[in-house]
Amino acid sequence: MKPIAIALTGASGMPYALTLLKELVKSQEKIYVMISQAANTVIAMETDLNLGSDTKAIEKNLTQYLGAKDGQIEVFSKNQWTAPVA
Repeated sequence: MKPIAIALTGASGMPYALTLLKELVKSQEKIYVMISQAANTVIAMETDLNLGSDTKAIEKNLTQYLGAKDGQIEVFSKNQWTAPVA
């Protein structure tokens, strides 16, 4: 299967985004996540989840929170120009 790319912006509704991610994890999809700083702030405001500030911390915390397998979720920063989704 091809990976699914999800971009999270600063819009409200992060519980919906996290629910979508949980369902993708359950279906064992490979997930690429791009998350803006605003989205990170909104997630913290709307949920009990603090993802951290750097890409590796966000990846680790999302993996744990969603119950994903190691490597199932990859998080890319806005400056990763060589990312597969670029």
